[in-house]
Amino acid sequence: MGRRKSRSAWDIIEFGALIPVWATLSLAVASFFLFAYLTGLEVPSPADSVGPGKIVPWTILTTVSRFAQYIVPALLATGAVAGLARRWSRAKMLDRVVRSSRKQSVESLSWRQFEEICHEMFRRKGYTVIGTRDGPDGGIDLRIRRDGEEAIVQCKHWRKRKVGVNIVREQLGIMTAENATRGYVVTSGKFTTEAIAFAKGKPITLVDGANLGRWLGAEGPESTRIEPELHTTPSCPICSADMVERVARRGPNEGSAFWGCSRFPVCRGTRPLS
Repeated sequence: MGRRKSRSAWDIIEFGALIPVWATLSLAVASFFLFAYLTGLEVPSPADSVGPGKIVPWTILTTVSRFAQYIVPALLATGAVAGLARRWSRAKMLDRVVRSSRKQSVESLSWRQFEEICHEMFRRKGYTVIGTRDGPDGGIDLRIRRDGEEAIVQCKHWRKRKVGVNIVREQLGIMTAENATRGYVVTSGKFTTEAIAFAKGKPITLVDGANLGRWLGAEGPESTRIEPELHTTPSCPICSADMVERVARRGPNEGSAFWGCSRFPVCRGTRPLS
């Protein structure tokens, strides 16, 4: 039982740290008055012709509210402080990346730190940003809002692999399920040509490592565009790695050129050379 209570308390703190500070403090004040109201409710007595089965729940409600009136606001306030500390840490991290060689600094980050600088980047662009808790995120790393736009962001800190079309297609499905007006996929690496082609004409903005510097700097997201010409070689249909031109040495196609996966022999993906 003690472990469950501790977990519940931490959940409240974590929730308060993820949402904007003003929202956390507003919830803290509202919860105080809500539980104060519940504490003041008059418990029915047997003389009121109310059975014991109804008196007990009322008694539990007012007793729990008496403690929750102070505990819940205190936990939310702790979450607000934790949120401010995280915001300061994110700001320092992003400033450090901007001041140094962006490519080298971004590649040295962990996946969690990459999400943190993306969080701060969108906040500085004027978005209200809500993070997600650690663990499976269902394809949503950040939820952002601005000027009536509800958008979701997925961050992929992939140094070697390209982000394939499956990720972008999945993002479109998540947008529909979440009623989001736009989706963003941000990666420290690259997108496959198929992913870029799929995103064209759809409310999905792709940002790769080559363009990330503009997002971190003075230019806003709307000025960033990714064109297929940035990627002149196809990606492997199996692992999404870069492909290289090869020549068949045996078999019925001996002497013919084709695209082969650069990770051969680990991956044996091929494409015809058009």
